[in-house]
Amino acid sequence: MKLRLFLYVSCLVLVVFVIVITTSIIPQFRSSTFNAASAKGDQNQTEKYYFNGMRERPGFTVIIMTHNRNDIFKIVFENYANMESVEKIIVQWHNIEQTIPTFLEEIATTRKKKLLILQPSVNLISNRMRLDPNIMTDAVWVSDDDIIILESDILRAYSLWKWMPNQLFGFTCRAHSFREDGSYQYHAGFIEGKFSILLPAPLLLHRQYFSVFNSLPESIFSMVDKYQNCEDIVMNFAVANATKDAVGVCVIAQNGKYGKIDGRSKGDKGLKRRKGHYLHRTICLNELVKIYGYMPLQYSENYLTRDRFKHKPFV
Repeated sequence: MKLRLFLYVSCLVLVVFVIVITTSIIPQFRSSTFNAASAKGDQNQTEKYYFNGMRERPGFTVIIMTHNRNDIFKIVFENYANMESVEKIIVQWHNIEQTIPTFLEEIATTRKKKLLILQPSVNLISNRMRLDPNIMTDAVWVSDDDIIILESDILRAYSLWKWMPNQLFGFTCRAHSFREDGSYQYHAGFIEGKFSILLPAPLLLHRQYFSVFNSLPESIFSMVDKYQNCEDIVMNFAVANATKDAVGVCVIAQNGKYGKIDGRSKGDKGLKRRKGHYLHRTICLNELVKIYGYMPLQYSENYLTRDRFKHKPFV
């Protein structure tokens, strides 16, 4: 009888110990409904939700928005469908006047992947991040339709992200700078090895951030749709404002098999090749600062290289 009591008490103590340790080492996340006060860090803001650690179903959800380049999109779609870790693929079909190709369902069925095809009536780039009701996994990869990446790189990023799910993880990292006239400028690269913006090429984030995105003022979505640009910058702003921290971790791909294949397309060559693309991103930065009332983006030196996580620039 004493032995049973001892074993019972020992097990109870062990369970309590594990719970305490787990909740202390896993980052916490808090977000709130957007308003000017919360954007400036008002401590009296109304808290919307919490999450501590991971409560996810196994696998990832991949979101791909595509427009007028079916040739390379098929390659990208099949690359994700071949990944065992991908549970569901959500395709945002923005070829408004085109029929959805049969290869999507054929590949998904063959690879035994869940497939959701969304066909909006209007081609608006703000649609990209407004998807939370359709996402069941905590881990979500948002990808351009011209990116090829190895599953080993995806899994390497995810293995660290599980311990810091409030962070964004991305393979394409950008930065902003403060100009003498008091405005901000967007940079298509690093600044002294630091970054402050992660692009969806692809981008790993927690599904809760889509709720944060959806709660933003309509003025922000109007700006995004006006320029057909900057939805990724808006997500970075939303995350930085919610966490009051640098947005995340820049992941360095293991080898040369990661990259953009937009040059192969016979159709649309991509937004970045359009006239005024980078100018519009600089304009977005400054308009967002006006809306938020401050600059929430912070510089990060967090890099995940081939074999380790480090806080200094990758060399």
